[in-house]
Amino acid sequence: VQVLQHMPTEDARDGHLREASRLLRPGGRVIVACYGRNVLHRLRGGPERTEGGLYSFRHSCSDLRTRLRKCFSRVRVSAAVGLPDWIPSPQIDAWMSRLPGWGLMGRTVIGEGVKPGSHERCA
Repeated sequence: VQVLQHMPTEDARDGHLREASRLLRPGGRVIVACYGRNVLHRLRGGPERTEGGLYSFRHSCSDLRTRLRKCFSRVRVSAAVGLPDWIPSPQIDAWMSRLPGWGLMGRTVIGEGVKPGSHERCA
């Protein structure tokens, strides 16, 4: 959770997921949560940002789906609205995340995948 977005290169992000795949048994599940790149971020510029020395990469659902499919099968990715912390209601957040179009406003992208059988390797 909240690690993948701080990897500074594409190779580092892919390596992180390859290592997760290596550690899992066949049929094991990985779940990844990272900063989302919603419509507002796209209007402001690119997906990369450094603030106070901390690198951040904001993934779109498509970015994360492509990355996960390199090592995992049955990949599912979705955006969560991620209401501000001062609205302490996960039920409202979950409900809003399912509304048509609200995924474009997601602040978090959540992906999951299953490690394929032992005879398959990461791309």
